[in-house]
Formats: sequence, C-alpha cells, structure tokens
Amino acid sequence: MAEQNRDLEQLFDAYFHQDWAVEHASWQAVAEQFVADSNAPLPEYVATKLSELSESPISDCELSQAVQAMGCYYWPGSEHGYRSWLQQLAVHLQVAAAANNSSKRTR
Repeated sequence: MAEQNRDLEQLFDAYFHQDWAVEHASWQAVAEQFVADSNAPLPEYVATKLSELSESPISDCELSQAVQAMGCYYWPGSEHGYRSWLQQLAVHLQVAAAANNSSKRTR
C-alpha cells in the first residue's frame, strides 16, 4: 500500500488540500485540474488505485482516516462517505482523462 499511497497522496495532498474550495468550485473541478496537469497514463492509474482503495476490506472509519492521512481535506458528508466518493472520483478521473486525451488528438 506504500506505493499506492504515494500516487494517491499526490492527488490528495496537492489538489484536495485545505484550500481546495478556494481554488475550485467543486471536487469535480479539482479532479479535472489534476487530469489537465498530469501526463497520461497517471490519471487512469490513479483512478484504478482509487477504485482499489474504495474496495479495500476496511471499515468506513478506517477508510476515512486513511484518506485524511494522505492529505485529503474534502469531506463527502456522512450520507455518502468516502467509499462512495472515491468510486465517483475514480469514474470522474477516467472520464476527464478520456476527454483530455481526445481533445489532444484533435489539435
């Protein structure tokens, strides 16, 4: 999990830091900025790691602590929790990466 943490820490610590809401209107915008700033295939790889993390057999409390320990200051709310948000974030990164790659090919 150490290597997985390094990749996810880059996303969480550099993009979902405590001032993320000042810089972006939504978590989706943060994810899109990460994709725009990254070279392929990093966003797709991080999306895979997010999916794996969301499917890990740990309690919701442990998952929350793990995500926060990686520098994430986003709070998905108690109704949805981190597991659901990580899955949504993974999908959003994949979609944004595909759109980004497509726009680069048409230039």
